[in-house]
Amino acid sequence: RNIEELNAYSRNFIMNLDFTNQNYISDHQKYKIKEIVNECFSGNNDKIQVINIFKKFINVIDKNINSYYEYQYILNRLIKLYPYEFLDVLFGNNDIERYKIKYFIKGFGHHKNPIDLIDDDTLIKWIVDNNKALDISDIINPIIIIKECEEYKWKKVSIYLIENYINNKIIIDNLIEGIYPNSYSGEYSKILKSRLRLPKELMSHSN
Repeated sequence: RNIEELNAYSRNFIMNLDFTNQNYISDHQKYKIKEIVNECFSGNNDKIQVINIFKKFINVIDKNINSYYEYQYILNRLIKLYPYEFLDVLFGNNDIERYKIKYFIKGFGHHKNPIDLIDDDTLIKWIVDNNKALDISDIINPIIIIKECEEYKWKKVSIYLIENYINNKIIIDNLIEGIYPNSYSGEYSKILKSRLRLPKELMSHSN
C-alpha cells in the first residue's frame, strides 16, 4: 500500500486480465480485484492503462455482447476517474453496432446504469464537444428519483437534450423509451404521484 512500484505492478495486472469470460471468476475473486482497482488507480499517471482497459472492454462488447453489470467491480472506479475517456472509447469505434453498446450500458434495464456515475455537467460538455446527443439519448436514464420524497425528476442532461433537440423525434423518443420503470405494481395512483413532478417541470419551463 502506498508503494508506487507495487501500484504500477497492480495496474498492469488489472490491465492484462482476460475479461472475455466472467463465468470462471468467483464473487470472492471479484471482490479482491475490486479492492486492487480501488487501491492502485488514483487518476495520477494511470490514464494510458485505464484507456487500454476500456478498449479491452470494447472488444468484449463486440464479441460477446456482455452487460456492464458483470464488470462493475472493475469499471465503477475507472469510469469515475476518467469519464471523458470512457465515453471517447465507448463511442470511438464506429464498427460496433449500436445495440451492443446499448445492451452493455443498460442490460435488461433493472441494473444500475454506468452513465449515472458521470455527473451531468461533464456529460453535457462531452455531448457538445463531440456532437453525440443522439448516442447519449439512447443510453441514459432520463429521470432519477428524489429519495427524500420518492418523486422522480428529470436529469439535467435530459433537460439539456429536450431544450436543444425538441424537434429531433429520434432523440425525444429515446428519452421516452429510457424512462424506467415502464411498468408498475401496487397502487397506480402512487406511481402517478411519483411522476407528477416530470410534466410540471416541463410545463413551468421558459420554452
